[in-house]
Formats: sequence, structure tokens, C-alpha cells
Amino acid sequence: MNNLHVKYMLIGGGLASSAAAEAIRKIDHDGSILLIAQEVNRPYHRPPLSKEYLRRQKPRHELFVQDSGWFEQNHIQLRTGRHVAHLDVARMAAQINTGEHVSFDKLLIATGASPAPLRVPGAALPNLFYLRTLDDAELLHHAIDKALRDGRPHDQGRGRIAVIGGGVLGVELAATLTQFGLAVDLLLGHDHPWAKFAGENTGRFLKPLSREACIAVHSNARPQRLEGDGRVQRIVLPDGSHLACDFAIAAVGAVPNKDSSTTRRLPLPARS
Repeated sequence: MNNLHVKYMLIGGGLASSAAAEAIRKIDHDGSILLIAQEVNRPYHRPPLSKEYLRRQKPRHELFVQDSGWFEQNHIQLRTGRHVAHLDVARMAAQINTGEHVSFDKLLIATGASPAPLRVPGAALPNLFYLRTLDDAELLHHAIDKALRDGRPHDQGRGRIAVIGGGVLGVELAATLTQFGLAVDLLLGHDHPWAKFAGENTGRFLKPLSREACIAVHSNARPQRLEGDGRVQRIVLPDGSHLACDFAIAAVGAVPNKDSSTTRRLPLPARS
């Protein structure tokens, strides 16, 4: 079984780990660095996913933080599509899901967060999407194209989408989708958007702006269940009414990624 020792182990494939690797190389030119990324892609910028990239205004290659050869040129081991299955910080050792054991001198845990799941009946149906990764954005591109071509008719064309969540991501997604000419229903869990961090006056100011952007805003409209013939086609609201849609996107918050590394003692082999 492989047993690797590195000076720096960086767990997480986002901006924090890539920035740390770059900063380490500026002060330590020779120390071995291992970066573990759960996604198959090298580190990239996430904010454009809901805006320029989803609107197809920014190409995929411009999202990446470093060029494809940067890690090799700087003698940084990048392992994509991997995660840390077990972590023992006391023994300064870890096990990757491939079975490889790694010991380290210094450790950074920067595993980020994942979309909070929508917990209502019907949430497991196809056609409910989340947006966190490049792969998520690609799935949304296909869903958008299908809705524009074959979706429900409305005054501006075809395609009716339900965005569940009135936070920053939900509002951004709603605005982006309307720029395709899609009809958007924005479902808020509160009276106004951005309820968790914006005051009531700011939230009330946003509501008419959303309507001007052809977004139908539904206040205090937490979904009770999702329905459809094998996929999401309707959202049942608290008053019992239904909203028809071609697909839905849930943007109801985020949860820290804790499953990719579990702190525990392990029977790891001794350093050679």
C-alpha cells in the first residue's frame, strides 16, 4: 500500500487551497505540496457560475485560477476526483479514498460548502437542480436549452422556471434566467429577498426591482411539496395553490463539507 509523506497537505479544491499553494511556493520553493480536490476540475472561480458562465458570456477556460500546467511547473501534486476518507490530526496522517496513506508536516482543511438540500416531499424528483460546481452549471445549460425549445409558453416565448430561495444566489439565478427570455417564479421563504442579511427597507426595495426584471416574486412561499409525472412540473405552495414549471432550482443555503474528512485515529503504517 502506498505511503506518501509531504510537507504541506491541502484538503479542498477551491480558491483557498489554490491561493495557499501559490503563497507557499513564494516562500518555500522546495517543500512538497499535495492538494486534494474532490471535483475532477482544477481550482476555479465559482461566482461567475450563476452569472457570466451560466449566461454563456464567459468561456470555461477563463474560470480556472491557474493554467493547466501551473501545478506541474511549481512541483505541486494535484489530485482531482479524490477526497480524504480519514484524517488523524494527532498523528499528522490521512488516508485518501483510493487507499493511499499520506503523512504531513502542515495541514490546511479548506473543504468549503455544498448546497443545502431542499427537504420537502418530491425533492428527489428529476428536474430539481442545484448550483455549486461546473458540472451543475453544465446540467443547467442543458435544462435551459430544453425549456427554451420545448417549455411552457408565456408572453415572451417558452420556458417557465421556479427558483426556490431568496438569498443572493436565488436572486442572481432569477435575474440570469430572465435574460434568456425565460419566465421566472422566485419563491421566498420570507417577506422580502435577502432576509438573512438585508434590512426590511432594503428587501422591500428589491421586490419591485425584481418585478421590473419580469420575475414573479412570491413572498412567504416555502414549497410544501414538488409534484410531476416522473419529474418536477409543479410546486405546491402553503395556500394549496400550484406553480407550474419546466424545472426548478433550489438555492436554500449551504452546509459545510464535513463528509470528505473524518477526524479519527487510524492504524496507519509508520513513516519509512
